[in-house]
Amino acid sequence: MIKAIIFDLWGTLATKNVPISKTLQEKFAIPKTEDFARRYEEDVQLNQWETEEEMAGSFLSKFGLEHKADSVGFIVDLFRRGINGATLFDGIPELLTTLKTNGYKLGLLSNTTVFEAVALNQLGIAKFFDAVLFSWQTGKLKPANEMFDQILAKLEVTKEESIFIDDNKQNIAAAQVYGIQAIRFESVPQITQELSHPFNL
Repeated sequence: MIKAIIFDLWGTLATKNVPISKTLQEKFAIPKTEDFARRYEEDVQLNQWETEEEMAGSFLSKFGLEHKADSVGFIVDLFRRGINGATLFDGIPELLTTLKTNGYKLGLLSNTTVFEAVALNQLGIAKFFDAVLFSWQTGKLKPANEMFDQILAKLEVTKEESIFIDDNKQNIAAAQVYGIQAIRFESVPQITQELSHPFNL
């Protein structure tokens, strides 16, 4: 019996409307290697930064870039634009409301920075979630098993009682190997349909 639905944040519930990692890669002419996204996430999304400037400086160092004031300013401004411009996908409040009304526990599991986490309140959806877990709180990135372990513990459910929804195919595959039923997000109507059939939520 399904008792909990666990959602990713960016690309699933909401968008920052600014492709931050891609913009950084293009701005600083960082080679388009397969491991860029993971290196980027490991640097900015695993630490409880005190300031945005500290995070920006770490990014520059990580990728061997000169620590210039205008470069730091560009990165700080980019992240702020992403946060301030964040919007929910159409139909998300209604979907979350329906799931809560029907008695399901809702969890949020996100790889994001300590600064972007404020978007949950800004977007008005914090009230829907029984448990929230960010990568910077755990020092781990999805799809690490520890992330799934911790969110399930916070929700007080088993993996067999849960569904995980994410737009990232690697995260979906890892969740399935872990033992959670998983659905890859493509659109709100698609997710609504898949939760209705075959899960009958």
